[in-house]
Amino acid sequence: MSDQRALDPRDLMVISATAGAGHNAAASAVLAGLSNAVGDPPEMVDAVDKATALFRKAYVGSFKVVMAKLPWLWGAGFWLSNQRTGGWRGPFERSRQAWEALHLGRLKGALFEQLPRLIVHTHFLAPSLVAEVIEKNDLAIGQFVVVTDTFAHRWWYAPNVERYFVASEEAVDTVLGWGVPADRIVLSGIPVHPKWLMRLDRDALLESWELPRDRRIVVLAGGAQFTTGPIERIAQDIIASCDDVFVVVLTGSNRKLQLALTKLARSGLPVRGVMMTDRVHELVELASLMVTKPGGISTSECAAKGKPMVFLNPVPGQEAGNADYYSHHGAGITTDHWKDVAPIAGELLNEPGHLVRMASNAAATYRPATEIITREILERLSPPLLASITPDVDNDPTNV
Repeated sequence: MSDQRALDPRDLMVISATAGAGHNAAASAVLAGLSNAVGDPPEMVDAVDKATALFRKAYVGSFKVVMAKLPWLWGAGFWLSNQRTGGWRGPFERSRQAWEALHLGRLKGALFEQLPRLIVHTHFLAPSLVAEVIEKNDLAIGQFVVVTDTFAHRWWYAPNVERYFVASEEAVDTVLGWGVPADRIVLSGIPVHPKWLMRLDRDALLESWELPRDRRIVVLAGGAQFTTGPIERIAQDIIASCDDVFVVVLTGSNRKLQLALTKLARSGLPVRGVMMTDRVHELVELASLMVTKPGGISTSECAAKGKPMVFLNPVPGQEAGNADYYSHHGAGITTDHWKDVAPIAGELLNEPGHLVRMASNAAATYRPATEIITREILERLSPPLLASITPDVDNDPTNV
């Protein structure tokens, strides 16, 4: 890469939004891919940070409450707002966009201050607003949209988007139904950070994390910002379902859960809580089985590692869609209630052949989205910068 010209950071703006952890993770993955390719990329712009205090409180606060406490309400709103055909915008879409435009003035200011040549979105909040600003002011700015679930909800639609990067054939059909030309739709998968594709030494990881060599690792991830079900009880039930497992629970910022797990470990149970860390990919590398919320990014990361998945009861909407996708491909099993998790996990752990098949199926669903999106960005901004961006991939599905 030393003979390559550096990409001007001001030519590119990557916009996400803090509503769940996945969208920002996708943005970070794209930026990391660009860093590997051309040097220092720009920093991510968080659209929520550019909004008014009222909008931030209403948008992020309601997302957490509804997803965690009223999932049926989230699901109802999700499907009622999912107009699937045509480019015409109904009253709901227009009112939503008017509300967002009213509160995202600082984002418009950032756009005019930088005037990038290309904007890449990993959240659906900003594309329509940016499209309107571009059209009204006749700006020479292109937009790429990276859909971060296995299907495309209408919220992702915006006019005059140059590229939609989607994760499944179903999503391709949906975006075509919006009137988007086929040559603007790329079946890319969902971007994951390049570190998820690195070869890692299992023995070294076990030593580093001080995990037992004589037990199989189950990683339990109930969510970074809120959890699904009684995670402490689920961990205990998984341990009871199989006599040679060690459960690692990703507790995020949940200190109460972390303390409870520490007490269980002190009592002699093979369990550990791990709070916020940038080394989750190491723990997933060690896992024989993932028990997880079916978020778009987390499932894509598991696919990149070739790991079988058991899904905690998904929230209706995008989580249910992701769970259905991986279940259909034989890479995961969806549970309807938290009490179903341990029996299913125990059955899989006691049938190694089934785990191997699921791991192989998970690996087969992986698409190198970060590489694909990075190439498209480079081609759009500076054709001479096209480089060989080939991550060192070890996607061995037999390590279970």
